[in-house]
This record gives sequence, C-alpha cells and structure tokens, in this order.
Amino acid sequence: MFELIEGEFLKLKRSRMFTITLLGSLVPAILLLVMMIKIESTFTYSLLFEQSLEYVTLLFGFLLYILLATYIFNREYTEHTLKTVITTPLSRTKFIISKLVVIFIWMSILTLIFYLSTIFVGYIGGATQLTTQSLMIFLKELYIADVLLFLLITPFIFITMLLKNIIPSIICGVAMVLANVMSIGDKLSVYNPGTAVYLLSTYQPYITSLIYNQSPLIPFTVIILISIIGFILSWLYFTKTDITL
Repeated sequence: MFELIEGEFLKLKRSRMFTITLLGSLVPAILLLVMMIKIESTFTYSLLFEQSLEYVTLLFGFLLYILLATYIFNREYTEHTLKTVITTPLSRTKFIISKLVVIFIWMSILTLIFYLSTIFVGYIGGATQLTTQSLMIFLKELYIADVLLFLLITPFIFITMLLKNIIPSIICGVAMVLANVMSIGDKLSVYNPGTAVYLLSTYQPYITSLIYNQSPLIPFTVIILISIIGFILSWLYFTKTDITL
C-alpha cells in the first residue's frame, strides 16, 4: 500500500496539476488582498478568516479539490496506464484507496497553504486583532472543512470514472458552487451539501438551530450519505465492471 501511495504522489508531482493546485490555493488570499486594497479600510483578522473560509468551502476551494480528485482518477484513462494496472494481481480496492489517501493528504497540504497565505495577506494588508485563539479557531475550521469536502468528492470521482472525462464533474462542481451562492442564508441551505460544509465547519450549531430552525445533524447526515453513495458507486464500478479503455 505504501508503494502505491508513494507512486501516486510521484505521478502527481510530475504533472501540471501539482502546479495548478498550488497556485489555485493562493486564489482566496489574492482575492482578500484585492478586497483590502479596494475598500481601503482596516480589517480585523477575524473578518479575513471568515471571508477566507467562505472562499474555501463555498467557492474556489471546493472546485479546486474536485479538479484535483477527478484528475488523479481520470489520468489513468487518458494516459492509458489503467491497462497495466488491471492486468496485474494488484487489488483494485487498494488502488482506489491509495488514490483517496493521496487526495486527502494533498488537500490537507493545500488547506495549510490557504491558512498561511490568509495570515500573510492580513499582515501585509495591516489587519488587526490577531490572537492565538483566532488562529487556532481558523485552523480548526479549515481542517473540519477539509475533511467534509473530502467526503463530498466521491460522487464526482464516480462521474469521472463512468464517463472517463473530468469535464462533466467540473460542470457539476460549478453548478454546486452556484447553488451555494444562491442558497446561503436560506433555510434550505442545510440540505445543500456545499453550504452544509460551511455551516458545520464554522462550528456554530446554534446558527443552524436558531436561524435555520433545523438540527445540526441534518447537514452532517446529508454529507455522510452523499459520501457513502459516491464511494460505493465508485468502488462497484471500478472493481466489478469490465473496464474498457
């Protein structure tokens, strides 16, 4: 298993997606800097952290992670390397798991870049009221979002494997981002997996209870169900179906 994970990392490092995701992880911080310059006002770090979390969970981070996950699976079809894999004694289940492990680790690294770049932008932009508590809360929120977003990528992986193309998954991801923007603040947003990530990562269940009049368990259940269904479909397709290249 370790050799599989190491091999997946090497393939990712040698690809253009490695650079694309690194640069993409800087987008939220760049947008925050533009916002600070344009508004010409003093910002607190708490405000920057809140805005950055929205960018990661509702917009750019979500799309970036979908792009990463679908690319890692789709390249096996586009580069015809899957032909070699399926003709060896290698377990297809282990093959899928190794890719998911690499995706999660790289997502965690990108999340750390989100975190550090936001702090840096706040520093050069003159943001105020930086405290150890706010740093820890923001870090915790980002990594809660990281785990939840990882759970949400499984349906996109299945779509990519089924159609052997990342474009449909990206289109679905863009549609979900638009749904996030339109539904945030609405009572139905607890049922939208994208906004559910934001609600849960902010760790403010009282908001879900009082403002949305719903149990915090609802958005969590939505995410878990989608993740399980996506994983089962992906696993069944890859392990039980005769794959044609």
